[in-house]
Amino acid sequence: MPEADKCARALHEFLRRAIHAEKERSLSDSTPIWLIQAMLLNCIGLLHSGSERAKQSALTCFGDVINTANHGELLSLNGSQSKWIGPSRGSVWELWIENEIRRRTGYCIWLVDCTLAYHFDIRPHLSIEDGQAPLPSHESLWQAEAEDSWRQLYRRFPENASLYSAVQSLYVEKKLVSGIGEFGHVLLVHAIYHRMWEVGDYFRRPLSCWTPTAKKQSRDSAIPSSPIWLPGVPVYSKWRNSACDCLDILHWTANGTIAKAAGLEHPTVLHLHAARIVLLVPFREIRSLAVSLANETICWSEHQKAVEWHHIWRWVKYDQYKARLAIIHAGSVLWYVRRYSTNAFHEPVAVFLATLTLWAYGWCHGSIIQQVDPRKGSQPDSSEPHPEPSFFHLDRPCDDELVQLFVRKGQTMRGNVTGVGDICGPYGPERILKEGCRILLCLMSWGISGDFTAILTKLADQVSHRSPSSDQSREIEAIVG
Repeated sequence: MPEADKCARALHEFLRRAIHAEKERSLSDSTPIWLIQAMLLNCIGLLHSGSERAKQSALTCFGDVINTANHGELLSLNGSQSKWIGPSRGSVWELWIENEIRRRTGYCIWLVDCTLAYHFDIRPHLSIEDGQAPLPSHESLWQAEAEDSWRQLYRRFPENASLYSAVQSLYVEKKLVSGIGEFGHVLLVHAIYHRMWEVGDYFRRPLSCWTPTAKKQSRDSAIPSSPIWLPGVPVYSKWRNSACDCLDILHWTANGTIAKAAGLEHPTVLHLHAARIVLLVPFREIRSLAVSLANETICWSEHQKAVEWHHIWRWVKYDQYKARLAIIHAGSVLWYVRRYSTNAFHEPVAVFLATLTLWAYGWCHGSIIQQVDPRKGSQPDSSEPHPEPSFFHLDRPCDDELVQLFVRKGQTMRGNVTGVGDICGPYGPERILKEGCRILLCLMSWGISGDFTAILTKLADQVSHRSPSSDQSREIEAIVG
């Protein structure tokens, strides 16, 4: 849509000038909240416009937004419930709204900062410790249209915990704090990301694998020289399992909301599905290799020598249970966007990562030698009253029992996607890339969708002519294993 692109560029430039003029006009030390909101929305638009120059400009502007938020204490804003309920009427509601607006704006900034890490591989400026303000109020309270209805609702909700406290309750007590709405749930998903990144950063450091002792040791024998494979670190694996438990708790709550809405899936559901990709998939390595192959900076015949390929191969081979859980949620991302898209800025990235996850799994799975007795694989176990299903629909809702079966024994089942068939079949990798393009074409309000579509299209052209051979698989198994 070249006409729309031209309009977008013009409007972004108009907004940039307007923001600059308002900042120059402001003589006070505190930036008006509406100007902070305009700056944030401008950054989101530029980041996802598809222009590299606009993205770099947005990153510079976003640094100003972070500084402004810190100066205005938007993420440490405190407020007691008793402060807003009293005998007086009239301005109480307006004061609460003003306080809530500042709180929500601060947490929006925190959320966008976190998305930069998995959208663009940019290290976040903020952390969980910065979320000391009470979480945003429940949507029913926030959307109250009159003070009387607001007062009645307000007495029913407890004072919200901070994000910092809520994520601790979720991990340790295995429960959600009460009184928070969907925005709070999305923030908790991203707080789980932060915690896992902290754990990952710690265990990636060679000294973290060393047990302190007073004895003198050889550094070569005490500290691993090769890069740390995090799923192979027992303590990291426990943290990851705990993160999955936290996501399950959030997902159970989301399923209750879906049931009350007669099956309609709300936006939090997409964040929950995408979270399994961010936490369980080497998506950075997959994305890097895909872009390199699409742009032909890595020759297809040489892909098995790439470090990224070794990460993907090891993920499919040795982290197979989490890999199959991840591709179920990748399929669910496609299901959600096809039916319930709100055209949000994070949807193109979710579709892109989900598509690459399914492609990488299908492509790599076909290169791994499966040691299966053909006679055993072709006949059902006589001890079971019913034969197990031979396929699993990755992009359709299914019951938990079938999900667990696919996670445990999915290596003997076909993983099917609508319009693709078996993602591990001869044409599966190529078809899943084309299906991703088809979905992205419905999200072209964001310029970045065009960039993703171009990458997937080039990659599909490459895949259509080549596939890994069994000889390459044996070579890689010898190297990695």
